[in-house]
Amino acid sequence: MKKSQFADRVEITNDVFDRDNPVFAEALKRVSGSDSPRIFLLADNSVVSKTESLGLKIGTYIKTHSINLLSPPIVISCGEKIKTDDFSTFRTICANVVAAGMCKNDILVALGGGSLFDVAGMVASQVSGGIKFVKIPTTLSAMVDGAYATSACLNVADVKDALSVAVVPDSIIVDTRFLSTLLGGVCRAGIAQMLRLGISHDKAFVNRLLSLGSATFAKNQIPTDEIIRQAIELRVKKGASALGEWCSSTLESLSAYKLPNGYAAAISTAVHLKYAAATGAISRDDAEELIGFLRGIGALESVMHSRHVISQVKKIASCAGVWKSRTAKPFELLSAVGKVEDAQEIDVAKMEQAIADITACENGSAAGDLCHFPVPLCQ
Repeated sequence: MKKSQFADRVEITNDVFDRDNPVFAEALKRVSGSDSPRIFLLADNSVVSKTESLGLKIGTYIKTHSINLLSPPIVISCGEKIKTDDFSTFRTICANVVAAGMCKNDILVALGGGSLFDVAGMVASQVSGGIKFVKIPTTLSAMVDGAYATSACLNVADVKDALSVAVVPDSIIVDTRFLSTLLGGVCRAGIAQMLRLGISHDKAFVNRLLSLGSATFAKNQIPTDEIIRQAIELRVKKGASALGEWCSSTLESLSAYKLPNGYAAAISTAVHLKYAAATGAISRDDAEELIGFLRGIGALESVMHSRHVISQVKKIASCAGVWKSRTAKPFELLSAVGKVEDAQEIDVAKMEQAIADITACENGSAAGDLCHFPVPLCQ
């Protein structure tokens, strides 16, 4: 499939479960090929608990639009832990989905973020040889990136995404109202993901983000629907950014998955900006401006809290080769702001220095502002 494979699968709406909003019902009917689609619903506990009367709204919506709910929804406490629990969550969902009698054209609906999409996608790929799969992302990172993944992954011990299976969602429905359920740090990690997409694919988008200023996002404010829509369009058109994927995966593994993915990705982005400046791919001024934006929105405060992990400079850098051998992927490195290129190797000494610089700098700058960083999701 081409990078634009999601062009006809993404719907951006407002108040998706309002009984008068047809978007979700129409998507289900299109995906299932039935006027009375059959669904099984998985939902993130955080979203359910922080969205007033969500269960009542969904129940009313389902009845209004002739949707058949095959079983009571399963509500899950999410985070990377559900990908690293020796398949316990995966097995539980599978057992319930099979017991509900789901068939090939029935739809597994996942309401949540990236970790839920991974486990749900693994289930959708296996039950009955593959059932339909619809994602409703509720985190900013998932809205602008994770929901468009074409694989589902689980961790094995300290190997991030050790198991992977191809699964393309049949529909993605984005409702930015769910962003009000997020902890501030999770939202800022999503803004950092928007920046990573931009510095990988589109300098003009980076400039639009920078023009808003880090102060716009620093007080836990949610980005506007317009800038989120632009980020989604960029992701759908250009594909994912793998900038620093090896580094963020390493940081998560070394922390025993207590450092959430979004925070690890923000740190990795800052490291690769430092590295790009050291190699001459971008100017030092550009690197510092972009790192300053990440710092200004609070996306790098996790460095202070994870210093016992991030201070392992040589170990982190040495994992680059291990990651490349395991995944058989090239490294994605910046060649300019808004452009990346594949590389078969990195300059380990320069990467070590980039990691050390970010560690030293952020351990100082974050020290007086600890209260904004939430408790890790996977404790």
